[in-house]
Amino acid sequence: MKLPGRAAKYSFAVFSVALGAAGAGCHRQPPAASVAAAPATPSTSEAPFESQVPLAAGAQVRAQKSWCTYLDALYHRATHDGAHWPQLGECSAQTSTAAPEMLERTAACSQEALEGFDGDPFTPAYAAAVKRCGSTVLESLALQPAEVEPYVAVICERASTCGAAAPADCRADVSVRMGKRLARALGALNAASRLTVRECLQTAECQDVGDQIATCLEPVLDRLLWTPG
Repeated sequence: MKLPGRAAKYSFAVFSVALGAAGAGCHRQPPAASVAAAPATPSTSEAPFESQVPLAAGAQVRAQKSWCTYLDALYHRATHDGAHWPQLGECSAQTSTAAPEMLERTAACSQEALEGFDGDPFTPAYAAAVKRCGSTVLESLALQPAEVEPYVAVICERASTCGAAAPADCRADVSVRMGKRLARALGALNAASRLTVRECLQTAECQDVGDQIATCLEPVLDRLLWTPG
């Protein structure tokens, strides 16, 4: 038996505040099809990226296990039969794009919410409690403005190469419009995932800046939390 379908749907909503970063761009440009492609150029940003030394694999594995332990508890609450959750092994084997701290804190908060919630957890009331967990964790792990700036620089250097905006104007606009949401989204990711996003931003197709960001962020953010399909 799988977790009820409702259990597999809430995690995306939990992180909607971060995913919102993909929807707001700089000044709108012509549709992607009408913008000439431009070759990628190396980033010349003087601001250093935060340390991206990969964490020990064990930390990521332990963090994933903490999330799966929560889903296991959710399964037992749903079934009331004490049966083994058949997808626990599949869950534990997944590779998340989330920072270990994000997985562990979200799992702990969600577990606490589950233990303090009476009755059927697949209700709007419980979903709201878990969504608060996600928002709190995202805020706690958000990058500082100085840590986001190198990513903004890469975004706008690419936009400049594509002829979409002057770097200074773009950087000011992106920082104001999306700085906080980028800070939350990037703060939720592990080092390898941040590197993936940065490399994508450096070579993104020429299109609206917001669409460039969405193209690079959304696939990574979609894999933050594994839930049964």
